[in-house]
Amino acid sequence: MARLLRPNPHKEAKMADVEVPQRMSPQDIVKWLVALRRALKARVA
Repeated sequence: MARLLRPNPHKEAKMADVEVPQRMSPQDIVKWLVALRRALKARVA
């Protein structure tokens, strides 16, 4: 089985172009986790 090689557009980014994500506060992390749990529960139910 042959694999087709496709150009990867993400590989073109230079290190200077990449932005470092900001640190999340513990409250924001808890908010995201609660939202994720609710979404997963709603999807399973």
